[in-house]
Amino acid sequence: MTDDHQAGDTPASPADPGRSPAELIDDAVALAEAEDPLEAELAGALFVALARSAGDDAASFAGTLIPAVEARGTRTARTLLTAIGAVTGHEPNPVAASARAAAERLAGAGVAAPAWAGDLAQPLTTGPFTRMYDTGNAMSVLIGTFERAGRGHSLVVVVDHENGGAADEIYLVDEEELPTLVAGIHRTARRNGVGIRTRKLGAPEFRWYVEQALEARARHGVEDGVPGKLDPAGEDGPGYAALTVLTRSRLAALPPARRPRGRGHGDRIPRGGRGAPGSPAIE
Repeated sequence: MTDDHQAGDTPASPADPGRSPAELIDDAVALAEAEDPLEAELAGALFVALARSAGDDAASFAGTLIPAVEARGTRTARTLLTAIGAVTGHEPNPVAASARAAAERLAGAGVAAPAWAGDLAQPLTTGPFTRMYDTGNAMSVLIGTFERAGRGHSLVVVVDHENGGAADEIYLVDEEELPTLVAGIHRTARRNGVGIRTRKLGAPEFRWYVEQALEARARHGVEDGVPGKLDPAGEDGPGYAALTVLTRSRLAALPPARRPRGRGHGDRIPRGGRGAPGSPAIE
């Protein structure tokens, strides 16, 4: 077998000309021993975001990079492929499908699985789901909570209704941090004289709201910014593009979207959390 740190001869990916398969594998070395499968999903989401940033070359990206990673034949290679394969989504995903098949071939060849593989195979539980908004029709916040293998996290989607209902930011928040984030929203709103309303949502309603926001942003052609390396814990966080991939993966686990009855808007919800660079923190 080839050593994980050996330089590869395959050209860099079209999504990021500076990154070779060997460098991507180097980024994933520590991932094999991670305890939380969410770290693996984020790394996989970053890779898929890189592929999608290649546009029409995404299939070529998968066809070049995935075989190059598989050819390394190491545990780290299987780790990266398993992480990529874990990311399913709203759209057909040839990158994830190709990675899953490659990871299965390495498993059949006796390559060891990453430490978190067992937890990743556990079922994902979902809910509760909440929508926070004010009466000024400017912004709202959608909060969905998910749990796997005893570890919980929330996805927080900030929606800008003054920009056609487009998603403005996505944040990934640890379960224990969510009450502090919500309290900060209320505190800042009170200081600014903004009244906030909160509505509990069913899973189909939550999915509808989030999908509408993601699609509105995509229509606006906002630059999402794709990180140049597989480092979801980096200083700037995973970034919007990778968190969109993860969000669509979570939405795919929910029942089909249903348009809510009597839906409203929101206004000037203060933003905060962890996920995108340059975002103001909730106090």
